[in-house]
Amino acid sequence: MRLISSNKKESLELKKHVGLIHSVNKLSLLERKIANALLFNAYEMLLTKTEHQIHISDLANLIGYDSNDHKVLKKSLMSLISTVMEWNILDKDLKGKEVWVASSMLADAKIDGPICTYSYSKRMCELCHHPEFYARLNLKELSEFKSAYGIALYENCVRYKNIPQTPWFDLSLFKKLMGVEKGKYETFRDLNKRVISPAVKEVNAYSSIQVKPEYEKSGRVVNRIKFHIDHGSEKKQEAIAQLNNNENTLVSRLMNHYGFSAVAAKQLLNEYSEAYLLEKMSVIESSTSYVTGKIENLAKYFEKALKDNFQAPKSSKSAVNQVTESTRKNKLEQKVIEQRKEEYSAYQRKIILDVYQNMPEKEKKEIDKQFEKAIKETAYYRSYITKGGIQDPLVCDRFVDFIKSNRKDIVNSFLSFAEFCKI
Repeated sequence: MRLISSNKKESLELKKHVGLIHSVNKLSLLERKIANALLFNAYEMLLTKTEHQIHISDLANLIGYDSNDHKVLKKSLMSLISTVMEWNILDKDLKGKEVWVASSMLADAKIDGPICTYSYSKRMCELCHHPEFYARLNLKELSEFKSAYGIALYENCVRYKNIPQTPWFDLSLFKKLMGVEKGKYETFRDLNKRVISPAVKEVNAYSSIQVKPEYEKSGRVVNRIKFHIDHGSEKKQEAIAQLNNNENTLVSRLMNHYGFSAVAAKQLLNEYSEAYLLEKMSVIESSTSYVTGKIENLAKYFEKALKDNFQAPKSSKSAVNQVTESTRKNKLEQKVIEQRKEEYSAYQRKIILDVYQNMPEKEKKEIDKQFEKAIKETAYYRSYITKGGIQDPLVCDRFVDFIKSNRKDIVNSFLSFAEFCKI
């Protein structure tokens, strides 16, 4: 029994809503592949059928899954049901308003023999069915990817291939789009080593586009990133050869050093990114238990490290350095805020004095009379009388405060502080 038509198999192109691409989620490599394959299978019937079916072998072919271990597929389906997708964090609706939507990727799923039956929420169906704004994803290309970061970068770049560059992404937003967990890869060096570089290599090797990152810096700190996109394939074979070599080396290391079978090693590569596997190897091999030979079953210990996301222990020095860096950043941010507040006060002062100078003479005299009365019992009154009204800087400061307190019509004409900071 085969539930995907031959014509559909030939095209293998999915029109995926950009809101779903520019979404906050932490899907694994296998979960991303399955999500795209199931959507591809159900695409034309999203609004006409409440349930959809796919043969397990068809699903495996679409995602490049060459194992008979269906437990892994079931685990991924459960994750798609429990994972909340939050979008759209980049685009706006046609009226220019920010739109926030959240839904699980799948509403439910069932595997009965060789058939997988699944359904979507009403919101997800409406979003995904013939979207006005979409990216064309090639499932054949997606099936070749080895990491969730690679797929995430491909999906977020391919939409812009005709421009041909992405918009600038703040690093915090970029990490969300790539599915990087909060608090992970805080330094750009780690982010580049574990996420950006491996993802770029995969996109260039496995897809029809070539991407090259460009960075925007403030001093020595990288603040934003964008990607230039090329259709050329001159370096494609070189990129593929390099990735294949990396994969073969990792499989060999898992087999010879950690004691996994060839099938189990390749299964780990299907479930986890190369960067994540190497990270956990580094954590284990630098641990005291490993160095002293106290780990009896290295394969099981490694699997637990992957599942529980083992982290390298922090020294007191690194903790102090982290606090110091955080304090430095806070002080810098506070300095910037204080500077902007001073600029905002100068902006308000200028508006008030400009309005005052352009008032009709009668209104101006009434303001002078009220202000004089307000400061008559203060030390500023003498300066006001002897130094020509509000020309004295200290008196002028009091005058500005007086207007702020008594002329709400003028105050209401100011930009808010938040609006002013955007200028």
